[in-house]
Amino acid sequence: PLFANASTGASPSGFVTFSVLPVKLVQFSHELKSNNLHLHWTILQEADIKHYELERKRNTESWELIQTFNLTGIAGEMHSKNYTDKLLANSVYVYRLHFKDVNGQSQYSKTIRVNVNQQTSVIKVYPNPATSQISLNTEKPIQNGYISLSNAAGKIVYRSALLSSNKTSMDISHLPKGLYTLFYGGQNEKHSEMVMIR
Repeated sequence: PLFANASTGASPSGFVTFSVLPVKLVQFSHELKSNNLHLHWTILQEADIKHYELERKRNTESWELIQTFNLTGIAGEMHSKNYTDKLLANSVYVYRLHFKDVNGQSQYSKTIRVNVNQQTSVIKVYPNPATSQISLNTEKPIQNGYISLSNAAGKIVYRSALLSSNKTSMDISHLPKGLYTLFYGGQNEKHSEMVMIR
């Protein structure tokens, strides 16, 4: 099989041999306190790769490599990492994870965009992976917000009533093991994150 996407170019030269994506991104989140940015992510290794990269760009600058992380090379293993960055005022930063498979094809994570002068409230989803319960905390009280959980097929398997506090929990002990998408929607706030139940 062959595939093409925005990074491979136009057909026919844009079509390349299909290969297994090297990782599955379980979650990629951030927390900004003052000018200190704390990044956290979890990946599920799917193929035999030895390392991947964290990239950043500031304002209109080009992407730059800021750190390389090693992997064991064993498919099926879960890896969690943290990175802290000191940010300059009056700047917009964008972060992404960059993976390459054995054929040299690139895979990128979603991007995290941080405006140092327009900080949004911090949203924490934990634990991840989870077994029986998932909790969500927001820095500011939730106003007319709700939480939904969708399975890999896109079917919503949980939806909360309207929320009014800055902390809530959900019972997931009845759900099958697997990868789910948690979505939080509140007044002027939206957040989605992949959650592993095992």
